[in-house]
Amino acid sequence: MRTPKVRGRTDSSCGELSRNRDVSASFRAQRLRVRCVLASLSTTHHLILEVQRLRNRSPATVMRPMKNIHLNVKGRILLARFSNEKEEIMAKPEQTDANTLNPAQKDLSQLWEDHVRYEFSTRNTDDTLATMVDDAYVNHIPVLTGGSGREELREFYSKRFIPQMPPDTEMTPVSQTIGEDQIVDEMIFKFTHTIPMDWMLPGIPPTGKRVEVPLVAIVRFKDGKLAHEHIYWDQASVLVQIGLIDPAKLPVAGVESARKVLDSGLPANALMRRADLNQ
Repeated sequence: MRTPKVRGRTDSSCGELSRNRDVSASFRAQRLRVRCVLASLSTTHHLILEVQRLRNRSPATVMRPMKNIHLNVKGRILLARFSNEKEEIMAKPEQTDANTLNPAQKDLSQLWEDHVRYEFSTRNTDDTLATMVDDAYVNHIPVLTGGSGREELREFYSKRFIPQMPPDTEMTPVSQTIGEDQIVDEMIFKFTHTIPMDWMLPGIPPTGKRVEVPLVAIVRFKDGKLAHEHIYWDQASVLVQIGLIDPAKLPVAGVESARKVLDSGLPANALMRRADLNQ
């Protein structure tokens, strides 16, 4: 007897069996029973194979939305307060299950958290460098600041980065993608420009302006330590917020860029509408 070709459902003739109980002892009814059983087994087998296929997929990346917290440079954790609408938007990220990470991914996550703590909370250059390989490099993409190798990074962290972090700096985590040897960390970076910030605004004296900008860190690991950091942010948005770019004359946005990351319900396409009106 040929196995019926069934994928993801039982054979439609199974219903006929229940409607013809008077022929349950006949050969036809027996054949229907066999077909139904085989169809069920085929469906079950298909589902088992699909589960096994998904389980065996390489966990190249696991999307891990972060809890909505603020971490400032003094190491305090501040719970963010939102309206009811925003609480609904952020409710899903707060339900993150850390059990979705394998042990290697948990180690990467912990190492990255330690690295950030040494930079922004304890503000310790030696501890920061201890989390990195000897030939590590850091590249702040918009302005090409950072360094390559331990000595250059020591100079950068100790003189240009750690001591030039405004005291009210905050980071609001948005999401985190953790792979086998890489983390992508999305956040909102907030500060008031009250001190020189050569790593972000080289040559620009303090303006006293408040800045909120989306920032993404792509962090690669090697031999259990950080190998490199590629840090991206919207420099045009920063320059708008400190008053060096006039957003009325260029297709750029200020603080709105950061706020829309946290609230997708905010208006889109405003710059296009403005351009249409000016034509």
